[in-house]
Amino acid sequence: MTDHSRPDFSTIPPPMAPRTETTPAASGFEFSEIRIDHKVERSPSPEAARKLNTRLGACLAVIVVLAPIPVGSNRPIFWMIWAAILGLLAAGYFLSMAVADPHRPLQIKKFKLIISLGILLPFAGLLQLLPVTGPPIATLPDEIGPLGLTLSVDATRLGVLRLSSYAILFFLTLEIATNASRVKALAWAIFIGVVAHALWGLFALTVLGDIALWGPKVAYDGVATGSFINRNSFATFLGMGISLGIALVMSRGRTRRVTRKAATVFSEDGLITLAGWIGVLVIAVAIATTQSRMGLAASAAGGLVVYTVMYTKLHGRLGVALLRSGLLAVGLTGAILVLSGAGTVERSLFLISNSENRIDIYAQVIGMIAERPLLGYGLDTFRIAYELFHEPPVSTALIWENAHSTYLTLWVEAGLVAGTLPMLAVVLTVIRLFGIIRRRKSGFAVPVAALGAITVGALHSLADFSLEIEANALLLIFVAGLGLGQLRRRQSDT
Repeated sequence: MTDHSRPDFSTIPPPMAPRTETTPAASGFEFSEIRIDHKVERSPSPEAARKLNTRLGACLAVIVVLAPIPVGSNRPIFWMIWAAILGLLAAGYFLSMAVADPHRPLQIKKFKLIISLGILLPFAGLLQLLPVTGPPIATLPDEIGPLGLTLSVDATRLGVLRLSSYAILFFLTLEIATNASRVKALAWAIFIGVVAHALWGLFALTVLGDIALWGPKVAYDGVATGSFINRNSFATFLGMGISLGIALVMSRGRTRRVTRKAATVFSEDGLITLAGWIGVLVIAVAIATTQSRMGLAASAAGGLVVYTVMYTKLHGRLGVALLRSGLLAVGLTGAILVLSGAGTVERSLFLISNSENRIDIYAQVIGMIAERPLLGYGLDTFRIAYELFHEPPVSTALIWENAHSTYLTLWVEAGLVAGTLPMLAVVLTVIRLFGIIRRRKSGFAVPVAALGAITVGALHSLADFSLEIEANALLLIFVAGLGLGQLRRRQSDT
């Protein structure tokens, strides 16, 4: 008799078991070892990466626009604040991107030579902090000579920190400058920010009785300084903005022709273009009211470079572009003389006398460089180092904080080798920008603007220290990074 109260398991097939390995035991029993792979391949999320880049881009644009407000961020406390913010943004960004799109290639890999040349300067600053005695300084007794390669450890540390923050901004800008719409939106945001600064400069000068944002003016009464202390630094900031504005507005004109939209002034596109040109005019007026001779010249040169390249790219006629640029240069000169009033004209008449003073300073600075041509005196130590060589005919009643030439300052502080590396990085950047402009059939406005901004900064740095002001350096780096951006083929890409 069959026992139906007990189920028969012999007829049920065994389940598919995981891969096992049988291990004999010493007691004669056999044990099955089951291996379970817990590794799960994470799939990339382009949408999450795109949102992350867009948010980071907005944060960087806000930093660039806000940096001029506290006296051009030309104080150690602001260097530390922006360095901390940029460092936190970088850490958060790369951690978040590792989750959103772990296989996304780093954009900085495409600019290895430019980046290598740029980061070697702060690295040289770190070497200057080593407790190694350098060559003696002729004007300084051995008993009180520096204990290291820098005359001031604290100043060089701050210099390394500031330059490192510039590198972080450049890295992050390259990472987010991969989408044409995002690059254009950020460029317009920066241009609008510069227009706002120009409006404040004009308002503070003409309506509020020539006041400074942070209290009474300490210098440059009667001219526009905006939120900066120095009118020349303000002029450089505005000059880079005007290059950006000209490129963006001219690019809008091309877009209207391509899309065959109505080109009337009262159409949406017409009003936006008109507003853009008004913004350019506002910046131009603000530059004129700074009465900065070199600022006016550098800004005009940058604007003409942008106009010439944009016109050639849009119409394919270089000869016509050069002719129109020449006529514009003549017109701009007359307009500047009218807008800037007698101040600029009078200061231009004394240009030869002022140049003699500068030549005396430059001669002493060149002597400083010859004293320590390879090692320099330490990042951010020009003020200390120059006092060791300061003598008549340069007035000894003043303390000279800058060499009034960024190129000379770099050579004094970092030596001829390390001090030249940033210049080479800029030259390579210009070459890359020209290549991008030549290849692209669209999306070339921001690279052209970057070319103009570099022109402004490079020319003004010949006779002043505007790019040694952090707000100006941040603006130039951001615009250059946007211009160098490697755009993806599809707008949906990150």
